[in-house]
Amino acid sequence: MIRAPQSVGVVRLLKAETHFQQPFPKTSIFALFVQQGIWTMKVSAAQVRAARGLLDISQQELADLSKVSLRTIVQFERGSKPASESILQALKLSLEAAGIEFISENGGGLGVRLARGTANT
Repeated sequence: MIRAPQSVGVVRLLKAETHFQQPFPKTSIFALFVQQGIWTMKVSAAQVRAARGLLDISQQELADLSKVSLRTIVQFERGSKPASESILQALKLSLEAAGIEFISENGGGLGVRLARGTANT
């Protein structure tokens, strides 16, 4: 029987009265996305700033949307601290859900735009 993890990265397998602990494999959901080609584009600080501008939202509002701390967003946008892959994923997915399309570097450079049907109110 498998139960929900009691702590990050650990699954408790319960058999009779004996408890075994096994660490999760080092492969994260993010790594699986990369392997499958689902997540292929990194997000730059300039793209995040531009996306916020298009949506007319503050850093605090992005923090609330993405569940990423305000301090992390400020540091990332300033360039004073690189963001982890999980932070980049959270920011990208949150902004996409709000109506942003990320444009990969296809000769014209990285960019963002509002998705079709997204009204900037």
